[in-house]
Amino acid sequence: MSSRPDSRRIPPVILLAPFMGSLDGSIVDVALPTNVDRLRVGLDCVQGVISSYLIVISALVLALGKIAEKRDKVGMFEHWFLSFGTGSMLCSTAFSLPILIPARSVSSLSPHSSPGSGS
Repeated sequence: MSSRPDSRRIPPVILLAPFMGSLDGSIVDVALPTNVDRLRVGLDCVQGVISSYLIVISALVLALGKIAEKRDKVGMFEHWFLSFGTGSMLCSTAFSLPILIPARSVSSLSPHSSPGSGS
């Protein structure tokens, strides 16, 4: 058995990353008013969720891209999908703002934050 991935499976996976980025950003924007009510905090506090996401992406996107170039790209892509799923699960179960902000930071290590993902 070859260690190369099935070439028919590659395009859907590559196209999924930018879609996930768009969906993720839309969900966060739509969920801001709900989080204000659910967490009983002001909108200015909940905007820290978006800021934490952007800070982590900005800080790590170049380094993660370089690591992916030097190492196994498929393995890095799998790691990014896993971190997105884990971060999304943590965000959906967060019951307070101090838990939601780091959870959102974890989900920022996802495939749509990777260089060359199309977003």
